[in-house]
Amino acid sequence: MSAEHDHAIANAKDGERPSQAFVAYAWPTNSSYGRRIFAITQEGKVYASLPAKSQVAPAWNDLFGGKGWHDPVVWLAWRRGSPGTRLGGPTTPLPTPSA
Repeated sequence: MSAEHDHAIANAKDGERPSQAFVAYAWPTNSSYGRRIFAITQEGKVYASLPAKSQVAPAWNDLFGGKGWHDPVVWLAWRRGSPGTRLGGPTTPLPTPSA
């Protein structure tokens, strides 16, 4: 990621480094390839957005409802074969990375 696109960790706690947490997104280039945006975190958990009408690249914090790293994930946990199934109820904020 270039320096101009890099973001500090929102509401960072002392000792946190951006390299300790990440979210990566994948989205369709047109509706014939699908309508959901997927995200994966450093924990290896995969999440899916609700179906979208447009194929707009997500903001870095869309998974957190436009908020910061320590806010709850607002997308649905994804389990192949069960689209839209939330696993384990509402998700919790990401754990604080250890220094």
